[in-house]
Amino acid sequence: MIKFLLKLFISLIVIASVLSGSIAYYAYLKFAEDLPSYTTVADYRPKLVTEIQSSDGTVVSELFEERRYLVKLSDISEKARLAFIAAEDENFYRHRGIDPLGILRAVVSNLRDGRSSQGGSTITQQLVKNLLLSREKSIKRKVREAILSFRIERRLSKDEILELYLNQIFFGAQAYGIKAASLTYFGVEPKDLSIAQGALLAGLPKAPSKYSPVGNFDAAIIRQKYVLRRMLDAGFISKEEFKTAMDEDVSIAKSSHIKSYDTSLYYIDSVRKELAEQFGHLDPNDGYIVQTALEPEVQAMAEVSVREGLRELDKRQGFRGGKGYAKYDPSLEPCTEPSEIGEGSIGIIGQDYRVYTENCYYPLSLTDSSWATRVRGDNRIDNLPLRASLEDSLLIDFSTKELNGKFWAVIDQTPLVQGAMVVKSVNSGEIIALVGGYDYRDSVFNRAVQMRRQPGSSFKPIVYLTAISQFGYTPSTLVNDTPQTFTISKGNTWTPHNFDNKYLGRIPLFRALELSRNLVSVDIANKIGIDSVIQLANHMGVTTRLAPHLSLALGAQEVSVKDITEAYGVIASGGVRYPGYLIKKITDLSGNLVYDASKDPQLAPVRVVDEASSLIMANMMTGVVTRGTARKIAKLDRQIGGKTGTTNDQVDGWFVGFTPDWVSGVWVGFDDRKSLGRQETSGRTAVPVFLKFFERFLPYDDQKTLERFNEWYIEKCKLFGIDAVKKDSIRAASFYVPPKVKPYFVDKYTGQVTLPGGNAIKQYFKLNTVRRRVSAINYLDSDL
Repeated sequence: MIKFLLKLFISLIVIASVLSGSIAYYAYLKFAEDLPSYTTVADYRPKLVTEIQSSDGTVVSELFEERRYLVKLSDISEKARLAFIAAEDENFYRHRGIDPLGILRAVVSNLRDGRSSQGGSTITQQLVKNLLLSREKSIKRKVREAILSFRIERRLSKDEILELYLNQIFFGAQAYGIKAASLTYFGVEPKDLSIAQGALLAGLPKAPSKYSPVGNFDAAIIRQKYVLRRMLDAGFISKEEFKTAMDEDVSIAKSSHIKSYDTSLYYIDSVRKELAEQFGHLDPNDGYIVQTALEPEVQAMAEVSVREGLRELDKRQGFRGGKGYAKYDPSLEPCTEPSEIGEGSIGIIGQDYRVYTENCYYPLSLTDSSWATRVRGDNRIDNLPLRASLEDSLLIDFSTKELNGKFWAVIDQTPLVQGAMVVKSVNSGEIIALVGGYDYRDSVFNRAVQMRRQPGSSFKPIVYLTAISQFGYTPSTLVNDTPQTFTISKGNTWTPHNFDNKYLGRIPLFRALELSRNLVSVDIANKIGIDSVIQLANHMGVTTRLAPHLSLALGAQEVSVKDITEAYGVIASGGVRYPGYLIKKITDLSGNLVYDASKDPQLAPVRVVDEASSLIMANMMTGVVTRGTARKIAKLDRQIGGKTGTTNDQVDGWFVGFTPDWVSGVWVGFDDRKSLGRQETSGRTAVPVFLKFFERFLPYDDQKTLERFNEWYIEKCKLFGIDAVKKDSIRAASFYVPPKVKPYFVDKYTGQVTLPGGNAIKQYFKLNTVRRRVSAINYLDSDL
């Protein structure tokens, strides 16, 4: 009987085991149905940041859905790694994906504390939850999570799992992964994290918002100290390390690596659009590096020059008056820091004028604020003594200037007028600076590339170049500056006028350009055919669809600043168009070259006109600077060619100019196309911006050129065993003179060849196109 019962008991146990095993296996199969493939974890590529860099490798912007930078485990501080293990999964290197003891410990701790102070999930489980499963809270999901955790532990090493985890988790403040968090909160690389810093970061994933050191510093420190105690209890740090970390004054980086990029915004905006339009097949989440042609120092020069020029013009428009009235606190102390344009109340203490902010005051410089007497209405600076009182002080905009270590307030105002500028390399096409307005934060509309406006007389060089390159015109060709009426269609005529309503009769071509004679440009276009002009304009880089109307000769059809700048680059480069571009290279996460502008067939140089015609035109355009409508620029004492352009009623002001190496276009005007003012020609609006920029840029460029030359020179000397002596200066570049042209001195008024001196001006001519009228003088062989 006992034997029978024993056999029965054993049989029941076996049956129960088989049944329970079958049930467990069936349950396993059911829970494992449609599980995501755990093998994809090994090949997982997290969402990364695509960096936009300047030409020198400086990060100027980022594209991302999740701000994450991939980092290897070996590049993370060992103590920081241990901090995460102590905080999240003390037995990480001992379990197989699930930690029963950890779950039990968490339950006991939570019951003791009366709250959820610890979690039972392992790091592997958390990785599964983040990568492969939803965040729903259910028994089914937990079981599926456990199954996948076991599977992943069989496929990946512990270090691989930890590396994936540390690169994946969210830390708040748009920081995904430990590198973004380390840079965001402390401004250091993960390998340089201290024990205290690592412990603070390790405390964040549980509740990034609750423990944020930015939004809730005290809570973050409490959580950090909890992690440090866990590290001590686990034996990850010594008592001395624990005490040092507890005493460390952990401060959050004031100037975070993850910053709001507030410079070069118009340039960056253009790069982003180009990436979307031309490289839409590249996913920004794959972590590309986009190197641009942007030179930050040059961009800063361009932005400052545009702003200064617009502010000067705006001041000539007059003070727009105060912004109402407000009280001020006369007990405030003097301000010790400078200020951009800000808001303040004018107060008077005795005979002293002051501008009060919320926290301090600046003495007001009446001398530098005298421009504010030009004003519409009665809000005059002259009336301030009658109005500025404690109860009724005028609220104004101001900026500051420094004098002898003291900051003074100057009445200022944000300009309503706008401007744009493009700076491009003549011989490569690289656009190194681009400004689309006074301030991107006030207006994101990019006037350098998105806007189309009439270029006025700045379009005339294209007419002249067409005549020289295709129809045999020379600088001395006599052209008609006389009143004319042109037939523009059947039964319709047009009678254009010169700006000054004066006419000079028959004058040489170069003089007509220097003086920007409207009738000459229209007459030439009429004779050579406006279609020829349009064709050349398109070849030079003007992308606007131009209509075959004679008014085009006066710039009556709209173009972009970028396009007209590119067209002038053809003249400066010897007749070759180097298509302008912003993006130089794109590389992937592994460093593989995805795109290279130097190998892009669409950016390949294209000859547009012959070298001779280009040089003749470039030299004629230097006359605009030395003797014509842009004489202010002559102070730069360089070979600079260019052309001004002012549209009807002074709505638009243009200047596009070039050196042998650089070309730049400037536009100034109101968005609503109202007049800049009766006297506000391009010589007063656009030319000063160009001048301000090149006064800053040319010395900078000369220094860079000198440094490059000395590097090359020293290397060559080493190669040949010669002692090298560095040069301390370098000669400015000149326009290349091709062999098929020769210089002559010609009379300023008649264009005839003459002797040097007096009214003689040097011009270039193609061979056999000059009729010399001065006997026994061979200018072809003269060094002119």
